[in-house]
Amino acid sequence: MKRELDLQTSSTKWTPKELSKTGFELIQHFLPAQFPASVAPGYAQFCGFCFLASVSGSAGMVLSTQTLLLAIGVVGNAHSASVMAGALNWVLKDGIGQLGGVIFASRMGETRRFDANPKKWRMMGALCLDSASLLDILSPFAPSAVVLPLACFANALKNIGYLTVGASRAALHQALTRAGNLGDVTAKAGSQSIAAGLLGTGVGIGLSAAMGHDAGNFVLGFCGLSLIHQLCNFAALQHVDLHHFNRHRLYLVLDHYLRHGKVLSPREIATKESFFPLLREDDTASWLSIGSALTAISPGGPNELTQLLKACPDESYIINCTNDGKIHVVFLQDAQGEDLVKGMFHACFLRKKTGLSIDGVEAVVATHEETKVRFPHFLEELNRQAWNISTNVTNIESSSRAVRFILN
Repeated sequence: MKRELDLQTSSTKWTPKELSKTGFELIQHFLPAQFPASVAPGYAQFCGFCFLASVSGSAGMVLSTQTLLLAIGVVGNAHSASVMAGALNWVLKDGIGQLGGVIFASRMGETRRFDANPKKWRMMGALCLDSASLLDILSPFAPSAVVLPLACFANALKNIGYLTVGASRAALHQALTRAGNLGDVTAKAGSQSIAAGLLGTGVGIGLSAAMGHDAGNFVLGFCGLSLIHQLCNFAALQHVDLHHFNRHRLYLVLDHYLRHGKVLSPREIATKESFFPLLREDDTASWLSIGSALTAISPGGPNELTQLLKACPDESYIINCTNDGKIHVVFLQDAQGEDLVKGMFHACFLRKKTGLSIDGVEAVVATHEETKVRFPHFLEELNRQAWNISTNVTNIESSSRAVRFILN
């Protein structure tokens, strides 16, 4: 009988191999079907860093929510009148904050900024969320009269952060798909976020108890969690390869090509591009203006404009180098994705040649001829590196275009 019992007991022991298999099967519930073949190469790293960012972000939210509840009187006061007043303050805070988010979404919906640079807006959303939570944590130190306005502002900032993160998520997930499985990737991202949120909440509760509910300790703890949140977000986004161009990515590709004759791949650009909101992406703002008014692109008047049109007669853009050292480009209404890339190519090539002491129109003529010769090879290399230059995804402009029939 004893021998039989020993056999039954030993049969329930799991070997390391079985434990590993069980763990893998559990993780499979959080990964897209046919992983890793169905996703981009950087998917695992992206999800890993996003998971850590979500855990730290959720833990920080616990600390900020607890201090805010105490500050506005929802908890910590035995008098029912104070509790009711605190609850009303909480409702007002949420209502005003959500209204701020709606206004922000309506304004941003008029542009394609989220699609042009989803990484930058993802980072912007994370910064908004952490800034809002920091304001919540600092609320106990503020005078009671400004706690509610401060909470309203923080909640509006928080809603803007959630909207910004959500708006940029689609473009990032699209870049991570490989088998038309955007819905599956999005669904699994939701599952991963839920798991990270639950773990982060537990971490936050543990930290709250360990810190002794001291507001000063909460501030220090939150700052550490926020740093982890931002660094993990940044690291995650570096593993997302975007195959379409905004102005910054196209400039990086063009600058390297004109220097070395090689087109960088989306993977190589992902490690080089700048997308942190507080840092300048590149120096093009100092010398390149896209979408310039006709008066700026041809300061010499109608005669100069006519010369510029004759300099590039078959192009869907007008370009000039003015005396202030700036290069101005304006695209015509019928410009397509390839035209946008070619106009930017011409502008970068023109800048490379502007060291020559020649007139602006003459420089445009000279560089246009060479642009026509070199651009086909550049275009071929873009296709070889799987860059997408279709009209609906190429976004390097921020203003209006010129109308061809008026110019002719």
